[in-house]
Amino acid sequence: MDKFFSPYYSWGNFISIGLFLLLLFFLLLFFKNVLDKFQFLGAAQPAIKKFIHLLLLVYEPVGLLLLASIFILINPKVHGIFALLIGIFGSTYIKSYISGRFIQRDRNLVKGKGITANNLSGVIYDMEQFGLQLQTNKGLHFVSYSKMLSEGYTLLTGDEVGGFFNLIITSKDEETKINHVDHLMDMFVSTPYINRNQKPVLVASQKNPNKIEARVSLKEESHLQELMALINEWGYASKLLKTDS
Repeated sequence: MDKFFSPYYSWGNFISIGLFLLLLFFLLLFFKNVLDKFQFLGAAQPAIKKFIHLLLLVYEPVGLLLLASIFILINPKVHGIFALLIGIFGSTYIKSYISGRFIQRDRNLVKGKGITANNLSGVIYDMEQFGLQLQTNKGLHFVSYSKMLSEGYTLLTGDEVGGFFNLIITSKDEETKINHVDHLMDMFVSTPYINRNQKPVLVASQKNPNKIEARVSLKEESHLQELMALINEWGYASKLLKTDS
């Protein structure tokens, strides 16, 4: 029994393995970001991007599980009880975290996409570790991944998200070297047509940084043409996107 509760690893092992796993994680993340911004692998690039996306979804929980196991084996008796208490009192968060790994395999679930989940219809404002922030006409709502996995969700077209409009905005000056997402967000802040309770969601195209997909909520639907005319004055072309692709 004493042998069972004897330490198998040291804190030095825990720190060195943790640093190695963290370094490998950042290397995978760096490679993913490079593939998102640059095209240099030809026809094989989409498949490689998908593989790295899935690898990152698996790598994080496996890495955490490995570190948790080493942490327990440093002092099985004390750390084992501590890990058990975390498992009991944090079971809801653990379930949502694991559910999120499955949910995020769907690459259509990104910021700016319209969905119905937990009896709420709106736009994905942010994707967090335990759930997503859903922006609806009534404000911002948190929906846990575990609830999405158990109850399901539906992707919406632009016409199905009440109060919201999808716009494709393209810079007329392709030589301008600015962050168009930040620039447009600053311009939208002072726009009288935007619903102040609903922050616009702007996403730059991976292939063309001068092309932005915007999801905006207007005070009145009749303001859409006025907004598009204003965007034109800012030096951008805009068109209404009828459906999400």
